[in-house]
Amino acid sequence: MMKKRLTQFDLLKFLAMFFICLIHFFQRFYSSYSYINTIYFALPYSVALGLFFFTGGYFIKRSHTIKELLYYILKTAIIYLIPAFLFTCLSIWFLPQYEGHNFGYWMMILFRYTDSFYWYFLTACLINIPIAIFFYLSQLIWKIDLVKEKIFRGLFILLALFAYSGIFIAIYNRQFTDLGPKCLASDMLLYYAPIVLLGFGVRSFLSNLQDNHARRLTRLLLTLLTFTIWISIVIIYQNNWYEGLSSSFFAIYWRHLGTFCGVIFFYQIARYVSHFKVIIKLAKLGQYSGPFYLVHVFLIRLIYDYMTLPTSYSWYQHLLAISSSLLFFIASLSLTIVLVKIPYTDILLFGKFTRYKELPFIKQKQPS
Repeated sequence: MMKKRLTQFDLLKFLAMFFICLIHFFQRFYSSYSYINTIYFALPYSVALGLFFFTGGYFIKRSHTIKELLYYILKTAIIYLIPAFLFTCLSIWFLPQYEGHNFGYWMMILFRYTDSFYWYFLTACLINIPIAIFFYLSQLIWKIDLVKEKIFRGLFILLALFAYSGIFIAIYNRQFTDLGPKCLASDMLLYYAPIVLLGFGVRSFLSNLQDNHARRLTRLLLTLLTFTIWISIVIIYQNNWYEGLSSSFFAIYWRHLGTFCGVIFFYQIARYVSHFKVIIKLAKLGQYSGPFYLVHVFLIRLIYDYMTLPTSYSWYQHLLAISSSLLFFIASLSLTIVLVKIPYTDILLFGKFTRYKELPFIKQKQPS
């Protein structure tokens, strides 16, 4: 049975796809211009990945049986880890920029400096699965679904996630050994875990909020407040936004607050506009967000090996860069859709094992 899609979350995923694709393209095209030190980088980058993690947190499985939990763990590991490892191998084998070292060297880099490759999938897996486990344990203690029990469950999950994060805090702080902030993408896990938990919490308590005038006014004020905080922090900390994520505690804290507020702002906007027909049609493309991430990163690395950057930029070259980035986004999305539509590639490249029933030789064996 086809699951009913939620337009606001598909829209958030589509926006995240668009933002991160443009960021990756401009990072390479404007590499000689310190693009990452401008507000044009900080604005989209501050929320792009946060929107991915927020939506992922919203859809974490709330298992009430051990069978449901084990199936979710297995499914999540397959869908996240296998495609990420496969695309990492494809990058090492086929992209010229990785020819300088052997396969074993890059495997070492993969675990010591995970953000060199497809760290998003590993990080999402390492956050989503523990939260699903903590929820399962919490509902064994508080079985009723009333507000008070939900609060207790939420506190239990929060404390358990904090304790679990201690592993990655220890890895993060050992930066003068073989470990450090980039090992297993510990810096990104610590940064985005609260945002995943935010998405999880929104789904838990949204049904308990009555839709009335006071709530609508509160939503409007929250939208304005989070927008103001997000924009203010991005303007102040636009320089070295990316590098600041592995800097001092306060540098990371303010960036995290900006990301947190930016994600809430875009979520509120998505809820306001999700009933428009054009938005509903556009948002449907958000369902390809996971495969799109893998495909577009591989493609951007591929074309970068053959890009010749100008030493200076005229107006028409800036126009060419912008138009090329849009064409690259459309091309990456189109290729992703084609690969997802074909059961063979969807299973082999993106781990969608549930589509095995659509394979021709399986269909023939099924009774009519």
